[in-house]
Amino acid sequence: MGSTSAHLRWEKTLLKFEVSVTRHDQPLSRTFTLRGAWDPATQRLAMKPEWQEGPAVSGGLEPEQLSGPLEVMAVPGDEGFPCAIVTADRDTAAVRTQLATSRCRSKYRGTITRTDIAPLEHRTEIERAVTIARTYRELVAKGVASGETEGAAMLKANKAMERLGYFPRSPTLTATPEPCPSNGGVGSRDGGGEGVFDISEEEFKVGLFQDIEAALARPGEEVDKSTGNYILHSSFDTSRRLNEYLASRDRTTFVVRRGAMCWRMEIRR
Repeated sequence: MGSTSAHLRWEKTLLKFEVSVTRHDQPLSRTFTLRGAWDPATQRLAMKPEWQEGPAVSGGLEPEQLSGPLEVMAVPGDEGFPCAIVTADRDTAAVRTQLATSRCRSKYRGTITRTDIAPLEHRTEIERAVTIARTYRELVAKGVASGETEGAAMLKANKAMERLGYFPRSPTLTATPEPCPSNGGVGSRDGGGEGVFDISEEEFKVGLFQDIEAALARPGEEVDKSTGNYILHSSFDTSRRLNEYLASRDRTTFVVRRGAMCWRMEIRR
């Protein structure tokens, strides 16, 4: 038939299961999936399983793979198919075989060792994923409890997760006032080759530089930076020149002149 996969996951009191088979047709493969749920309380199927064509949706690392110091894992046999279920003890390094086929016993010379399963251990990744999920839930709940809407609480939690190092950091922009350079417009400042950009009030008014305007309104504070290029406008050329200047990721500072004031803009990625 082709390659197969199976996955179990607890959802409240039900044990959800999914089995998929991929038939490697030409030119395209086809995957068929069987999903259902078992109710231990009634010893009956709570969800009737039916084969349907479509990709598997379960997979990845699950918290249920850990139980105290134990981690459960499937040991690969010939051609990658699992041939044994084992548990590894974090504290004693002991490996206990719960179930094994004769082929698996032959492949591993009767005993599956810690060295054999080392590539299969994922405790660190699972525990980190659990910590991330729990921390995010707690931050959102804290925001909602303080009177924020769920959407606002989620946005605030995202930024907090970035500061904690759990989410990838979004680029930010910080504005610091400083004396204007002697040269006018784009060019070098004191021979350093730093970009100096005059931005008119009309450009701010039509929304070309919303992140820069937000940074200017809150000097010294980090604000979210636009991740894409600045919008081009037929009546202004500043966006194009600033996009070209920032095309090099080595450039993380530039100067904005707004009226009689100048600001050093620092990008942090």
